Amino acid sequence: DALSIYSAGPDFHGQFWGDRPQRLSLPATATSIVSMLAESGEKCSVAAALKRRNISEIEAASHVVGDKFFDSEKGNERNAMLMSVVGLFCYLQPEQILCALHPSSFSVNMREGDASTNKGHFSRRLVNVARINSNSICLSTDAIVYGTGSIIVPSCFADNVQWIGGPNVLLPIVNATKSTSTLALSLRVIRESAHRHIPNLEMLQGGGGYRILAFLLYQKRIMTKDILEQCFAFAVHGFTPNLTEIESVAKSTGWALADPDALKYFLMNHQVWSLHSSGPEIASYLLSLLNGLVQPSSIHGVFNARRLHLLGIVKWTLHLMIEIAELYTSGSVGEEASKAKDLENFRQGSDVLTTVSSAFKSGWHSTDTLSVTSTSVGGDPGIPLLLSCKTLLRNVLARMLTPEDLADTAGSVIYTVSVDTMFDDLKSQLGFEVKTSSQNDIDDDCNLRIGAVTRIYLTRLLEELVVDGVNEIASTASKIAPIGYSSKQNLAELSSLNQNGKQHFMTRMRSSDETKKQKEQSAQLFLSAFSTALTPSWFACVLEGCQDEASASAVFRLLIVMLQSSSSFTKQFQDDGGFAPLVLSIPKYSTSPSIMLSMLSQLLHAPILHLPSFGALDTAQLCSIFDTESDAKELILHDSSKGGLKKSKESLSGVFGLLAECLGRNIQVGASENDLGLRARKTNEAVLRLLTHRHCFSSPFQDFCSSPDFLEPLAQALCLVHSGKILGMESTNEHIKEPAADDNASNYSFERSKSIGTNSQSSDEADDDCAFVGWPSSNFDSSTHHSEADESEKLIPRRGHLSTINMEVSPTVRFVGGGGDSTGVGLVNLLTHVISHAVKSGPQAATLIDALFKSFPLHASPSEIEAFHLVLIDQCRSIVNETVQRGSLIAFANCVGISSVLLHRLLTGFFASEPILATFNIILSILESASKSETYAFRILTKEDSDNLIRSDVAHFARMISLVALRRSKPNGPWDHGDEILQQKVIEGISKHLKELLYSTKNTNFQQRKKITSMPELSTNQRAIWESSSLDRCLSSRDNTKYPDIYSIDEPDRAFIVSLMSELHSILISSNKPLRQAAVTLVVSMLKLRQGVMSDLLIKQVPVSGGGIRKIDLFHGGGFGALLHHDINREEEDTSLETLRLQTFFDWLNVNDADVDDVFTLMNTEALERMPNIYSIQIPCPEDAIEEEQKDMFLHLSSKKLSDKVMMGSLNRNKLSQESYEKTYENQLKWRRQGLDDLSSGAMQWKALLRQLKGSCSLWEGNSRPKQERIDMFKNNTAKVAKALPYSSAGVV
Repeated sequence: DALSIYSAGPDFHGQFWGDRPQRLSLPATATSIVSMLAESGEKCSVAAALKRRNISEIEAASHVVGDKFFDSEKGNERNAMLMSVVGLFCYLQPEQILCALHPSSFSVNMREGDASTNKGHFSRRLVNVARINSNSICLSTDAIVYGTGSIIVPSCFADNVQWIGGPNVLLPIVNATKSTSTLALSLRVIRESAHRHIPNLEMLQGGGGYRILAFLLYQKRIMTKDILEQCFAFAVHGFTPNLTEIESVAKSTGWALADPDALKYFLMNHQVWSLHSSGPEIASYLLSLLNGLVQPSSIHGVFNARRLHLLGIVKWTLHLMIEIAELYTSGSVGEEASKAKDLENFRQGSDVLTTVSSAFKSGWHSTDTLSVTSTSVGGDPGIPLLLSCKTLLRNVLARMLTPEDLADTAGSVIYTVSVDTMFDDLKSQLGFEVKTSSQNDIDDDCNLRIGAVTRIYLTRLLEELVVDGVNEIASTASKIAPIGYSSKQNLAELSSLNQNGKQHFMTRMRSSDETKKQKEQSAQLFLSAFSTALTPSWFACVLEGCQDEASASAVFRLLIVMLQSSSSFTKQFQDDGGFAPLVLSIPKYSTSPSIMLSMLSQLLHAPILHLPSFGALDTAQLCSIFDTESDAKELILHDSSKGGLKKSKESLSGVFGLLAECLGRNIQVGASENDLGLRARKTNEAVLRLLTHRHCFSSPFQDFCSSPDFLEPLAQALCLVHSGKILGMESTNEHIKEPAADDNASNYSFERSKSIGTNSQSSDEADDDCAFVGWPSSNFDSSTHHSEADESEKLIPRRGHLSTINMEVSPTVRFVGGGGDSTGVGLVNLLTHVISHAVKSGPQAATLIDALFKSFPLHASPSEIEAFHLVLIDQCRSIVNETVQRGSLIAFANCVGISSVLLHRLLTGFFASEPILATFNIILSILESASKSETYAFRILTKEDSDNLIRSDVAHFARMISLVALRRSKPNGPWDHGDEILQQKVIEGISKHLKELLYSTKNTNFQQRKKITSMPELSTNQRAIWESSSLDRCLSSRDNTKYPDIYSIDEPDRAFIVSLMSELHSILISSNKPLRQAAVTLVVSMLKLRQGVMSDLLIKQVPVSGGGIRKIDLFHGGGFGALLHHDINREEEDTSLETLRLQTFFDWLNVNDADVDDVFTLMNTEALERMPNIYSIQIPCPEDAIEEEQKDMFLHLSSKKLSDKVMMGSLNRNKLSQESYEKTYENQLKWRRQGLDDLSSGAMQWKALLRQLKGSCSLWEGNSRPKQERIDMFKNNTAKVAKALPYSSAGVV
C-alpha cells in the first residue's frame, strides 16, 4: 500500500493524516477524489473515471444523501463500513506504518520569463506524515520527487488551518464582515482551506461548518452575485468566481459537482438567499449556474445530473416554479394596488395587502408574457426565470428519471390551475373589480397569466421527455437491417451466397432483429412509465381547468404524442372512454389552429412530431403537409374487410366526434359577424376541404369514413347547420293563409313563403295561426277530434304538403345553403364523397346509407331530422344519377341497395311527402336505366348479369316503393286529408313506367325463382353483387328490415297489380277529377299489359248469405273492360269523346258501387295475403317514428352503461384533482419552511463554537468592558510583560 501511495504521485491524497492516521469520512474523501479526477486531465467524465477504478459507489457519498439511508447514530462504525466497501479503509495499525508520503501544495504554472522554465527536473517534497507524533527511529525521512512543479515548503495553508482547529475557527471572520466584498473574500478563505483537504472538508460537512456558514449568511441578508458565486464554488470543482459571463460559459463544460452538501446547505436552502426579498435576479443567476452543471456539452453532465437528482433537485425546482408563479401573481396585483388612487377601500393592515406589496417592492412584477396566439404556435411565453427552471429539469430528467418525478410534475401541472385563479382572488380580496367574460369574449392577443405560463413550460417539458422515448424507438426502427445493408441488398446478397453463407447471413439478421426488439421494448417500457402519471383522467382534468388556448393546446398536443407513441397509454385511454370526456373542454377552443391540427394528425394518421405549427389554417398548406405525412404505417390499424359499414377503430375512437363538436361550435359562432365568427368560418372551411381532399387519396381514411365513429358526428354537425337554417327561415317566414275547402287539392290557395321554411316546423313548435299540423300518433283517438273536424269547413293540409314546398329549389340549397355558406357546403361535399366512394368502390354500400339515416342526434328535433334526411336523399339522388350513367356493376347494385334502404325508411314512417316523392323518383330513374336498351346500365347488366338478378331486384323495389308511396299519400283518418299532389305524381309515374314495373324473371315457378335469387351457389364476386342490391342481405339479421324480399312473393306481377288496384279503389270513387283521370289512365295501362290478370281480378264468385255464390263481372258489360277502348295518347281535338267515355265509366261505378265494393274487398284480402309486410303493419307518422328511434338510441346507450362510465370518469377526475392539489399544496408549504431546520441547527452549533473560542478578551467577540477599564487593563498587562523580559525596550514592548 505504501508503494502504491508513493507511486501515485502528488495527485493522490494519502489515507493517513497527522495524529488521525485513519480517515473515516467517506463524503469528504469522495469530495476530494472528485476534485482530483476532475482536474486530472482524463478525457472521460468523473463517472467513467470512478467506474474504471471500481469505486462508483462514492458517487452518492454525502452527508445529506447518506442520512436518508443510514443511521446517523452509528457514527464511525458506519463510516468504516462505507470506506471498506469502496476499498479505502486500511486495517494496519499506525505503529506498523513506515512510510506514508503526502505531497505539499505546489503550482503547476511557472512564472513567465523564469530561467527555470527551460529545465525539466524540478523537485517536489513529499512529507512522511508517519513521523508526526512518533519517536521511532525506523521511520524513513521525507522524500523528494523530481518533476515540473515548484514546491511550497513547509506545509500548505489547509494543513496549517487544520492544526489550529480546522476551518470552523475562521467562521467568526464571516460574522465580523460588514460589506459584500469582505464577505466574499472571507468565504474564499474558508473555501481554500478545505479544497481537496479531507479533514477540513469533514469538519465543514459533518462537523456543522456548512450549517453555521448558512446561518451566518442568512443573518447577513446581503446576498449578491459575488457571494452566490463563492457559495457555488464550495460545491463545484472547476468553477472560478468573478469571471465574465463568456469565460464562465467556456469553462462550464468542465464543472463537476464535488460537494453536494455545500450545494444543499447554501444554494438549495432558499432561506439563505431569500427568494422573496432578493427578487428575480438572484434566483435567475443561481439557475444559470445550476444549468451550467448539466448542460448538454458538459463533460460531467451525467455525473452532475445524478448527484443533483439524489439531492432532490426535481422536487426543489418544481416547487421553486410554483413559488415564482405565485410571487409574480402577487407582484402584479401589488402593482395595480400601488397605482390605485383611492386606497381607502383597502384594509391597510391586511395580510393580503402586505403580501402583494412586499412582492411588488421586491421586483416581482412588470413581466410581459407573450400573447396567447403566439404561444399557441410554439412561441416561448416570455418568463426567463421559469424557462431556466424548465431547462434545468429537462437536463436532469433526461439523464435521471423516476416515476416519482413524473408524478410530482403531473401534480404540479394540476396545481397551476389554482395559480390562474389566484390573480382574481387577490384582486377581489383587495376590493378590485374582477371582470368575468365568456370564452367567446377572450382576446387571443392578450398576455398569458403566470399560472398558464408555468403550465405550458411543464407540459412542454413532459412532451420533450416523451419525445426522447419516441426518438429511441425511431432510431431502432431505422436499423432493421445490419449496418451497411439495405433490404434490397440483403435479398441480392442472400441469393448469391452458398448454404453456409446463407446460414451465417440469416444468423446475423436474427441477431439484429433481436437487438432491435430489445431496444424497442426498452423504449416502450420507458414510455409506459408515463402512463402511470399522465393518465387519461389527468389530461381531462387539466384541460377542464385550462382557461386559455395556449396551455390547452400544449396539453392536448402532449395527449396526441402519448397516443401515437405509447401502446399501453392508448389502451388505457380507450378503457377510460377515449376522447368523450374531452367534449367538455376542447370545443371551447374550436378556432385554435394548434388544437385542430393535433386532432387532424390523429385522425389522418400523421405523426404530430412531423407537423409544423400554423398561426392560421390554410387549405393549401394543410393539404400539402398531410399529403406528405399522412397514413404513417405505425399509426394505422389495418382492416381486412372491404365495403359496407366498417367497425370502429380504437385508434380513432371519438377523435372525429371531438372534431365534429368543434366544427359544430364554429357553425354557431360563425353566425356572428365579428373576428371570432370569421375565424370560425375559415377554420371550418380549411378543415372540411382537407378532409374531402384526403378522402380522395387515403384508403385508411376512406375506411374510417365508413364507420359509425365518422358517420354519427358528421350527421350531428349537419343537423346543427339545418337548425340554423330552420331558425332563420322561421324568423323571416310569413304565416300561411288557410285555404278554402275545395274538392281539388291542387287548387289549395296557400300563400307560399319565398324562404320556404314553415314546412319544416313541427307540430310542437307551430303557432296557433300556422297552417301545419303534426301527424297524430298511433294512440290518436279520432273520436275526440271528430266533432271539431265536422264543425270546421276548412281543410288543413298535412305537415310537409307538397303545395307548401318550392320544388324548384333543392333541399340542399334550402337547408344547407349555396356556395357562400362554406361550412354547410363543406360538410355536404364530404358527405357526398363518402357516399360516392361507398357506392363506387366496394360492396354493401346499403349498410352505410342505412347507418347514415340512423345517425341523427339523440336530442335533434323532428324538423332537423327531416331536413337531414332530405339532404341525404338529395345526395343519394345525385350519386345514383351519376352512377347509372357510367358506373360498374357493383356500383349499380349499390344503387339498388340504396333504394332498398329508402324503402325500409318509408315503411318505418320517417318520410313525409317530399322525401317520399324523392325516393319514388330515384327508384324510377334506376328502373328506367336498367330497362331501356340505349342506356349504359342496360348494356352492363346484359353483359355481366346474365341471370337478371339486379334487374329483378330493381323492379321489385320499384313496385314496393310505388305501393308504399301511393298508400302514404292517401288520407289516413278524418284528421288527415292526404297529399293529393303526391298521389297524382305517384300515379302518373307508375303509369309511365308500368311496363318496367311488371318485369319479372322468366321462371315463374316460386321454388325455382327462390333457388335462383337466394343464390347458394354463387361465386364470391356474384354473391357480393347480389348482396349489395338489398339491405336485408347485407345485414346479419333480416328481422331488421320491414320490406319483403323478392323470393318471398309468389307471382310478383299479379301481387303488384292486386295491391295497386286495391289502392286505386278509393281514388276512383273520389271527387278529385284530375286524380280520377290519372287513376283511370293507370287502370287502362294495366288492362293492356296484364289483361288476363285484370279479368281474373274483376270477375269474382262472391259468396252470399244462405251459402250461395254470386258471380260479379266488373270487366264486361260497360265495366272496366270498356276502358280498353280509351286511348290515353289521343290528340286534344278528340278529347270530347274520351271525356264522355270516362264520364260513362264513372257513372257505371256509382250505379254498381255495391258490386265494386265486394270485388275490391276480395282484392284487399288477396293483397294482404300476398304482401303482409306492406299491408299488415301500421306505418307511424314521422314524429312518432323519430321518437321511437330516439328511444331505441337511448336504450342502446343505456345498455352500454356509458352514463355510468361518464359519471365514474367525472368522479375520478374530481378525486384526482383534489388529491393532486392537496398533495402539492402540502409539499409547497413544506418547501417554504425547508431549510429552517438546518438554520436552527446551525444557530445552535454557532453558539457552541463561540463558547469554545471565547476567552477573557475574545478576538472575535470583542471586549464588552468599559473603555477606561480596558485601557487600565492594557497598561497593567504591558507592565507585567516588561518585567518578565530580560531587557527593557519600549520599542520592543
